[in-house]
Amino acid sequence: MRIVAICKQIYRDEKPIFYISAISLIAALAYVFCMLIYPFFVGGWKTAHAAWYDWQTFNAGILAYFSTLILFYISRYHALQQQRREFIAARSFLPHALSELTQYLKECASLLSKASQFIDNNREQKPEFLLDLKSPEKYIQTFEKCIALAQPQFSVYLSQILIRLQINQTRLEGVSESIYGRNHLLITKRNINSYFFRLAELQCLINAIFAYSRGMSDFELKPLDKDAFINAYACLEVFIEHFDGLDEFTDSHIGVNPSWQIPMG
Repeated sequence: MRIVAICKQIYRDEKPIFYISAISLIAALAYVFCMLIYPFFVGGWKTAHAAWYDWQTFNAGILAYFSTLILFYISRYHALQQQRREFIAARSFLPHALSELTQYLKECASLLSKASQFIDNNREQKPEFLLDLKSPEKYIQTFEKCIALAQPQFSVYLSQILIRLQINQTRLEGVSESIYGRNHLLITKRNINSYFFRLAELQCLINAIFAYSRGMSDFELKPLDKDAFINAYACLEVFIEHFDGLDEFTDSHIGVNPSWQIPMG
């Protein structure tokens, strides 16, 4: 099992290295058979010795090749171990970054709640919006290090969170500008429910990696479900029964995009 774990670390989904290793293994088996097993069984020790003598230049080249290959694997293994230690160090700051994002998403949910009240009041009394609500920046450095050092699956996961945070920020700016007449976008209740849903979706992604960021579980994936959204709405302090149609909108959109997945605890 230890050898299997080491092999997984060395390859890490890098197909060229895997192919080189497979070809080298086949070549090594063929070399052992042709230079050791076959000559010995055909003519005994003298035939095997003669074969080694006649092919000594070739043998030297083969030995040099496999020596280089072994050195490469050793150096690569140590490099991956160093990268793993650096990732663990970077991951230790991830819970703080996730908490920062959760606080930001709460502020976003508060803004959407005010927008919903504005629509319910026939758009008569404009709320005091945080027009300069900006995405936090402290988490970016932690995400950047984790993306650079983590395995591809987790790196893609974090990058997807970043993309959706940028989209969310654009949406909220559009809502704020619409209410203050700075654009011609008409925000409806369905828009607000959709934005709430996407906020909860982001919170689901964040909630799902808290345990992994603390080193308490492995990183695995499973589809989003209603329980994950209920927990996300609770984290955002959004009571879905207070917003007409939000519960139905959530039910109708969960699982619509099967590519959405979250880690399994």
